[in-house]
Amino acid sequence: MVFFDGTNYFISNNNYTPSTNVSISFWIMPIANVGGTKYRFFGSDNAFELRLKDEVIEADLFESGGTPLLGSTTIWIWNLYHVVVTRASNRDGYIYVNGVQDGYRVDGNDTPGVNQIRIGMSPVSTERFIGYIEDFRIYNRVLNLKEIQTMYYAKGKDFILESKSAINFT
Repeated sequence: MVFFDGTNYFISNNNYTPSTNVSISFWIMPIANVGGTKYRFFGSDNAFELRLKDEVIEADLFESGGTPLLGSTTIWIWNLYHVVVTRASNRDGYIYVNGVQDGYRVDGNDTPGVNQIRIGMSPVSTERFIGYIEDFRIYNRVLNLKEIQTMYYAKGKDFILESKSAINFT
């Protein structure tokens, strides 16, 4: 697990263009979560961002200034959660927490841009994440529920996903 203290973050050396079919998977253990404050734990420019706000997962996937995709599970500090966010080319966006669908909406219509990836912060904000992130992966396809549940129940153990195509930051 990598600890983020609100000042440190990871930034990729190379620019990355997310696919219009994308899945982001990671384990998270926040140690600070104050209602109303956003704790941004992933971002690239052009409105591709994941954050913890009001104790739920919130996501903007290719949507600039619109309504974010919201989860419904309360994320408690010092608890470990497996989170997957998917967005399909038809604009369907899903959040999964611990192998269960947690949120859905038709997301915005922006196209993904080319930028560096930041973990532990968003490039447009000083609202940085405080806690642990592990096994961060970006897939250039939409993971199905069986794959998401396999990752959750494996709990950090090695697993094989058919047609695994990911950027892995572990």
